[in-house]
Amino acid sequence: MPTLYQADLSPFAARIRIQLRAKGIDSFDFVLPPGGLGSDEYKAINPTGKIPFLDLDGTGIAESAVICEYIEEKCPQPSLLPDSPEARAQVRLLVQCVDMYITTPMFKTIPLLEQGESAKEALGLLLAELKAGLGYLNEYRNRSGLAGERYAIGDQLTLADGAIAGALFFVINFAEAMLGLEDAVPADLRELYETLKDDPHVAEALNEIHVAAEAKRAGG
Repeated sequence: MPTLYQADLSPFAARIRIQLRAKGIDSFDFVLPPGGLGSDEYKAINPTGKIPFLDLDGTGIAESAVICEYIEEKCPQPSLLPDSPEARAQVRLLVQCVDMYITTPMFKTIPLLEQGESAKEALGLLLAELKAGLGYLNEYRNRSGLAGERYAIGDQLTLADGAIAGALFFVINFAEAMLGLEDAVPADLRELYETLKDDPHVAEALNEIHVAAEAKRAGG
């Protein structure tokens, strides 16, 4: 049985859970990283100490985007990639945009919060970078000519939707609500996020993130 080291709070792991459920795959064993993220015990499994990490009987695959592509190739139906090469490229572009320009600056803000006033300038720069990244994502999607009414690209759930939904959960509930980055999400992306929540696979993963976030906030 493949072992997926993950945690419900992680938006990167959430996109894989969305993909697996959309494909009807229930053969993956979900496991918390032993010793916690960054621990020596877990680094013996994944040298970066990060999640998600897929263990295939000793062969490891790191990075959520790579894991998702592996699952698509291993279990191609039902596909979470569109039919045409052009549309597939747009899906991959949106995933990379999320990873490079949204989640990267957003999670870099977390250690700065502990530094208080001394990190105010650096925090402001990261929030500006995050807001710009949301703009990039919105523009790439709108300019693709392939934006769907319910999904990021086309009329079916794709890998882009899993990446976008998890990232926007944190932007809206963390960057906007807690860091004061008001109206960071462009209107089109906010509308997409609301429609994605109607997809049962997305809704389940977002609820898992919410429950995990509430538990962490409560000290659980």
